[in-house]
Amino acid sequence: MKLGVDITCFKGTGGGIIKGIQYLINACKKYYPDLEVVSFSGRFDLRNDFNFYNKKYFYIPMPFKLHEKYLKSKLADCDFLLFGNNGEHATMFSEFSEKNVSIIHDVLPLEIPNYFKSENLRQAYITKMQSIIDISKIIYTTSEYSKKQILANFDCKSPIYIIPWGITIPEIDGSENDSSIKEPYFIFNGGYDRRKGMISLLKAFLLAHKKGNFKSKLLFTGRPKYFSEEFVQLVKEAKKQKILIELGFVENVKLAKLIKNARALVYPSKYEGFGLPLLEGMMLDCPVIAAHGTCIDEITQDACLYADLDDISSFADMLIDMEKNETLRNELVKKGRIIVKKYSWEKASNIFIENLR
Repeated sequence: MKLGVDITCFKGTGGGIIKGIQYLINACKKYYPDLEVVSFSGRFDLRNDFNFYNKKYFYIPMPFKLHEKYLKSKLADCDFLLFGNNGEHATMFSEFSEKNVSIIHDVLPLEIPNYFKSENLRQAYITKMQSIIDISKIIYTTSEYSKKQILANFDCKSPIYIIPWGITIPEIDGSENDSSIKEPYFIFNGGYDRRKGMISLLKAFLLAHKKGNFKSKLLFTGRPKYFSEEFVQLVKEAKKQKILIELGFVENVKLAKLIKNARALVYPSKYEGFGLPLLEGMMLDCPVIAAHGTCIDEITQDACLYADLDDISSFADMLIDMEKNETLRNELVKKGRIIVKKYSWEKASNIFIENLR
């Protein structure tokens, strides 16, 4: 089988989706050695940015239309073309609809309040996603919840298969520690975004310290993005009280050490297509605090505590209990180990390849 992989989205540092596509294709190459993979891009010369599969990357500098024609001639003998970034760019290859495969991770923009600035933008998103679905022979998504939302919002005649992600952070030895932070701490791992409950988390943390007998710091990882004035003021107050530490981008090994030694990983997002940070916390034997919503309950089940983001006082009490209660933390770690066993890139690659055959 010959698989073309669109790597246009790999320009720049990327995020969870990009890492997921990389891990998935690498697993396919490992467990299906007869698979031939070629990479292509309709927009960028990525040769200096990403050393991809077999170094078979088709690009020559030329006008866009000629470049597009050249790409399509080179990809004509592929059995399938994979568009992993929510099907982005699949419509450029609509004549290959019988071989196009799209990974639509979620359709959260239709669920997040006030995501679109106008109804025209909302309709443009719906039209674009419907076009991607229409020219895709097979669709993959990462959770049962996302599949239900795709079917509820779009006319989908192609089969949809659920392909849960594996872990994209390294396992580390239990003896490894990050000595840069001496005090007990909780960690939030993910991009700064209003939908991820960061405002509620800061309010709960400030209140936990105000209630007393709570010593933990709060660590934020990811590129800072101050999305509202309320968030800015809460960050300033937390830093003034020396509660919050913003670490910015943290490379994988250091991040794994930080998560491994945290009192808990707190990821109170109401809107997720998969919730990979929660699984990665469980894999590193870190207790997890989440929020009910979208796919979170499906992924974490009973292996975490669920915070009520509308009840800041109870959220603060949950943080205090998690800091002090070692028995609770150990119980959550044990449950998390059971959950994590269900997820691996080998299983993901099996689902991906077997449904192409």
